[in-house]
Amino acid sequence: MTRTERNTSPAAIMRDRHSRTGLTKSEFERKGGAGAHNWGSVNDEERAEYDGRLDAELETAMFDDGAAPAEADKVDDLPEREAPVAPQRRMSQVSDQERADALRYREGGLKQNGIDLANIARTSHGVAQSPPNNLGTSPLRQKSGFSAQ
Repeated sequence: MTRTERNTSPAAIMRDRHSRTGLTKSEFERKGGAGAHNWGSVNDEERAEYDGRLDAELETAMFDDGAAPAEADKVDDLPEREAPVAPQRRMSQVSDQERADALRYREGGLKQNGIDLANIARTSHGVAQSPPNNLGTSPLRQKSGFSAQ
């Protein structure tokens, strides 16, 4: 349909009479907003700043009016508890004897009736292997044969 036909077609005229979005042409032309998504106008900025300052003053007045917490609510009056002692991490290396004992325990642990998963977890150093030292983290300087040379 050409522009001339559309101007003369009664159905097109009825359809074009009202905007599908409900906004008028003046609202389409100018948002009137300060932000990219029409979050308010520049004229409202001063009022928003004033309202924010007023709210802050009211909150400080509420806290400064002498309304202290009750004596029973103070944390200082609670009985002190000892902080639980966290297990310290072992900084020494596992000896070969400990590794052999742990490996022997883990191999025989599955054959027993009462499997103790906690002991199996504690002896994980018997089968654990450290990653090789020649692994690199840089994609440019890979050292362990993964480079595409």
